[in-house]
Amino acid sequence: MVVILIILLMLAIMIGVEMLWRRKLIKGEYGRKLLHVTLTVFVATWPFYLPWDAIQFLSLGAVGFAVLMRLTYTFHSLYDVKRKSLGDLIGPATIAVLAFMQPDPWVFAAAVLHIALADGLAAVVGTRYGAKNTYFIFGQRKSIAGTLTFVIVSAAIIVWLMLISPLTFTSDVWLGLIWLPFMAALAENISPYGFDNLTIGLLVTVSLNALT
Repeated sequence: MVVILIILLMLAIMIGVEMLWRRKLIKGEYGRKLLHVTLTVFVATWPFYLPWDAIQFLSLGAVGFAVLMRLTYTFHSLYDVKRKSLGDLIGPATIAVLAFMQPDPWVFAAAVLHIALADGLAAVVGTRYGAKNTYFIFGQRKSIAGTLTFVIVSAAIIVWLMLISPLTFTSDVWLGLIWLPFMAALAENISPYGFDNLTIGLLVTVSLNALT
């Protein structure tokens, strides 16, 4: 029953964002990232009330749904960007990989929040304020504004994890707090076509497991 409610809620979120796009209240990167952030923040909560096999089922189902959406082009807000990206496929596939790894729920939440907030807000800030501070890596256009946003949000997520979660961290945690946001930002920079979802998720999960 809970799984059905989650599916219905995710569909409601997608339809809501699509309606905003059709009414021209949002467009381009903003519409895509609104959907990305909203859905992925919701996913970050799953291990606290769902078993891992249910998360695996939902995430693999989301991959299949994303393939169907690409074939039918139903949700225009998801594809209203000029750059090439497979993020709509790799995002749910990354959730599936993390679900099969079965990390601590707090570690899972932190990794998924990096994908949702650090990556999502970096794209929005970069789009809005990055026109005059761009740089290119492997042909990908990036911005200093976006990258700094990623580092700041990443550090905030790690501090939140340290303060809120019951996890016990090693004595090297402060060193990790320094280097992990920069390493995650580097992974975001060098991963093309939406693969940053996977590299960020794996890097944060493995690193936080090592620090706890």
